[in-house]
Amino acid sequence: MWRRMLLVLPLALSLAWPVRAEPGPAAAVQALHEALLAAMRQGKELGFAGRFEQLAPSIVEAFDLDLMARLAAGPAWGKLNAQEQQEVAASFRRYSIANYAARFTDDTGMRFELVGQREQDGLGTLVETRLLPGDGTPVTLTYLLRRRDDGWRAIDVYLAGTISELAVRRAEFATVLGREGVGGLVKLLDQRSAEMAKRD
Repeated sequence: MWRRMLLVLPLALSLAWPVRAEPGPAAAVQALHEALLAAMRQGKELGFAGRFEQLAPSIVEAFDLDLMARLAAGPAWGKLNAQEQQEVAASFRRYSIANYAARFTDDTGMRFELVGQREQDGLGTLVETRLLPGDGTPVTLTYLLRRRDDGWRAIDVYLAGTISELAVRRAEFATVLGREGVGGLVKLLDQRSAEMAKRD
């Protein structure tokens, strides 16, 4: 009898305790927004370098930056060797983090509002949000997320619901890659990251 109870007990316990649900796409976006607001509250004290360091883990967690680098490079990506792909991905990662560290500099009463989410024709899930400045016109930011084995990651952001950040990058990267190659693209991204740091 005791042996039967010992065999049944683990199963009973597993049924009694609910399995923690994986955070959905909206929760992933909300976590990013909370990290941005937290960095803004200490923005002046941290400076650009401090905001970059504080935001880096949250940006890497929120976005599939390696996939975004590949998509932004377009067909040229397949022509790059492994080392060149790594160089482009690393520069794109630094540039992406620098962008957020440069944009969210100080606490001006800004906040984010979640509007809703919907499936996007098998491409992923769209999470629509509004950025509400302390004094200014609200801006619609829509994130396109895809589910990976380790959770939801954004692969694009649409400004005003229509302007794809990834599409803008892709057009620009294609021009630079075609004209100056990998070295030119890496140099461009690193220069822009450095310029954003100097503006702080």
